[in-house]
Amino acid sequence: MPKNDIQKSRKLFLQISLTLLPIFALITAAVLLVVYFSSVNSFLEAQNEYMRNVTDTTYRNLDTDDPEQYVLFQSYFEQHPSEIEADLTEEEVNAYNDAVDSEYSIEEQMQSSEILLRAWAKMYLRYIISNFKGEYSVLSMSNYSKAFIIDATDEHMGLFICKYNKDSDGDEKYSFNEFDPSAHPEVTELIESGSDKFLFEKTNDFPDDGNYYICYKPIIVNGKTQALLGVAFNWDDLHNKILGDLTRVFLMIICGLLFALILLQFILYRKAILPVRKIQETIREYKDNKDSSKVYSEMSEIKVKNEFSLLSQDISDLAKEIDFYTEENVRLAAERERVTAELDLATKIQADQLPSRFPAFPDRKDFDIYASMTPAKEVGGDFYDFFLIDDDRLALVIADVSGKGIPAALFMMMSKNLIKDHAMMKLSPKEIADNVNRMLCENNKQDMFVTAWIGILELSTGKISAVNAGHEFPAILRTDGKFRLFEDHHCFVLGGMKRAVYSQYEFTLPKGGTLFLYTDGVTEATNAEDVMFGEDRVVEALNKYPDAPPKELLEGIRTELDSFVGTAPQYDDITMLGIKLN
Repeated sequence: MPKNDIQKSRKLFLQISLTLLPIFALITAAVLLVVYFSSVNSFLEAQNEYMRNVTDTTYRNLDTDDPEQYVLFQSYFEQHPSEIEADLTEEEVNAYNDAVDSEYSIEEQMQSSEILLRAWAKMYLRYIISNFKGEYSVLSMSNYSKAFIIDATDEHMGLFICKYNKDSDGDEKYSFNEFDPSAHPEVTELIESGSDKFLFEKTNDFPDDGNYYICYKPIIVNGKTQALLGVAFNWDDLHNKILGDLTRVFLMIICGLLFALILLQFILYRKAILPVRKIQETIREYKDNKDSSKVYSEMSEIKVKNEFSLLSQDISDLAKEIDFYTEENVRLAAERERVTAELDLATKIQADQLPSRFPAFPDRKDFDIYASMTPAKEVGGDFYDFFLIDDDRLALVIADVSGKGIPAALFMMMSKNLIKDHAMMKLSPKEIADNVNRMLCENNKQDMFVTAWIGILELSTGKISAVNAGHEFPAILRTDGKFRLFEDHHCFVLGGMKRAVYSQYEFTLPKGGTLFLYTDGVTEATNAEDVMFGEDRVVEALNKYPDAPPKELLEGIRTELDSFVGTAPQYDDITMLGIKLN
């Protein structure tokens, strides 16, 4: 196969590849998005339950079962935030130890001793921090990076009571107004509802700079949210972990899709491209050498179980059909040549039956005669004839057989011979018409007929005896030098009805006069606009050549006719006969 053809044959493979690549890219992107969101949702579902347990355990470790103590601690923290971070003084330690050994409750002693209240608040704050960061605390053993308690009371909303950062060396105990309620509508709603349910929130730059996922647990005292315990997970760590997993998944997907693409291309190449190339090569070879046996052999090698196998079978069947019709066309061409040769012979035979040598009577100077017949097909149904019955009488015949082609030609030959045979018996035109009509009607199963004008001219006087059996009106050049149609009496056609009666009429053709006879192929000749030549144009054309001899007259009429018809096809035989008395 030439190089250009090889490149063309690979176009389908390249087009399929270019079509599949965007599809695979879209599938990859869709899979990655699904995997990403699925990973995030799956992780959060697992984290929610784990964070709930961690937060709840941390909440229980804060020992908030005594709400009065917690309220006192939080109230002191709210009122003296700067003092709560200071170390315990010796006086505060002694006051706390004395209170523990006293018979009165610590709550009662705190209400009467400012030093004891301050000492207890400092101790409780350190207790909370130790629960956040203690070696055996739940928070220290988990993956969470931050824990905090924020004030939820109306007066000090957003005050951090304590804040623990696992990654920091220092202890962040409190700070003011780092929590903006307007940025946390769900948290605000939880505080206002007084519910103790857990809340999960993704935040930006809270409780510190960065992105966090937080689980909130309300601290409820006397049915009111006193504070919120929060445990935070670093969202960026989560996101980076998901992206890492996603990268591995992406590489696995790409490898899988590439493998699938290569496998698909291999299958397409084996199942589609190779059969197409095989079919293409076979068709091109068949176009060059017409070897159908090789087509059968090549197509039978395509074993794929798909539409290409059916296509190969169809191509084999098509090659068989082409062989059949090629042989049939050869046979028909030979038959056509035979028929054409026979038609050519029939045309020659028909032409030979008509007088065609002019001048027809070179030794006669008293008249001049000329005729022509142009068939619409190879052979026609029109005919003309003229012959001397004796030295003074000349028979004139022009006729038009119904139909065209070989049947009309055969009927024409029979009609012509019958008319001539009866005319040579010196019968009158009426007798000729009666006898010929009766004979044509016998065994005329095809119902063919012939229109005819039969006349006998007496050359010495110019008298013409004639019968018009359904034929066109003759045209006569009168003494005034003008052609006019002679509207004679029309009888029935010959061969149409056995009992038809024919009448004879007579007229005189003067010396120097011309008689013009024709068939309907002249008057009914049609141009491209479907307009017929007609009788008026026949007379008009004749009067252009009033003094012309018959040959020039007929040639002039034919020139006028051809000019009128132009490129339109000839549908009927055109036959004309002209005779002039000298």
